[in-house]
Amino acid sequence: MKKRFTEGQIIVFLREAEAGLAVKDLCRRHGFSEGSYYLWRSNFGGMSVPDAKRLKQLETENARLAAERWHSKQKGAFEPDGSYLLEVPFSHPQELMMDILRHGAAVEVVTPASLRKSVAEEAVSIAGRYSESSR
Repeated sequence: MKKRFTEGQIIVFLREAEAGLAVKDLCRRHGFSEGSYYLWRSNFGGMSVPDAKRLKQLETENARLAAERWHSKQKGAFEPDGSYLLEVPFSHPQELMMDILRHGAAVEVVTPASLRKSVAEEAVSIAGRYSESSR
């Protein structure tokens, strides 16, 4: 389904309503339904345009990560806080570490503790290589 309005336009519509324009008049003026207005208000109410764009980027990134397949027996689910918990069986920690580090701060190893420790040590080593004092 093609969207007719950008996040920026939607934010402008919401601000018009906040400024006192009646919802029915707003909908008629711009050609969308009241249902759309209330849906947008629940999703974007109180946001600025940069906030809405960042939300869209995060939703896109979450969908991409959820669709990514690392292993045929992986299990994944979204947590209540919006994070994505992925369980991946592995036999070679170094190979899995490379995939984890490729995503940077967007991922966190929860278990096993040995893999978590290895990833943390590698991240510290990488940060040290790029610190100002190492130049």
